[in-house]
Amino acid sequence: MSITGKIRGCQIDSLLFNLSVLHLLYSKSKNVLTMKSLNFSISAVYLVFVTCTVLFSHAPVEFLASYIVLSLFTFAVYAKDKRAAVKGEWRTRESTLHLLALFGGWPGALIAQSKLRHKTKKQSFKLVLWITVALNCAAFVWTQMPTGSALSYTVLAQLHQLVATVLS
Repeated sequence: MSITGKIRGCQIDSLLFNLSVLHLLYSKSKNVLTMKSLNFSISAVYLVFVTCTVLFSHAPVEFLASYIVLSLFTFAVYAKDKRAAVKGEWRTRESTLHLLALFGGWPGALIAQSKLRHKTKKQSFKLVLWITVALNCAAFVWTQMPTGSALSYTVLAQLHQLVATVLS
């Protein structure tokens, strides 16, 4: 099977996964899809998409690792900010939360918003968050194009050299 065939198969699997997740998360009592389950579904489907891209189109595994690490870190920052909000303590700046989302932590941000019920009421915050999601997704797609792919491999090679220098 060609790489194109594998990618198409992975895309079909992702679509079927997406549809099954949406079906399972459909609330039978209210006949509506809750925002909590929608945020989780969007995050999960995107991470499956990135995984398929890494597995079948030779995207660097560092992309998937960075999404996972940044999502976990972003979730933790949201949890810390929620705790500070409840206690009336010093809060994390919204710009910091948005930068974490922009750099790849948005799946963790969406899940944290839903699970922690944090940053869900302020419409301006939600709008900027969804803009960061769109920008990050567009940047990831760009890295799969010839120009973006060449640049991403060059940057990763330089990062690997830097890490090797620091560790030696």
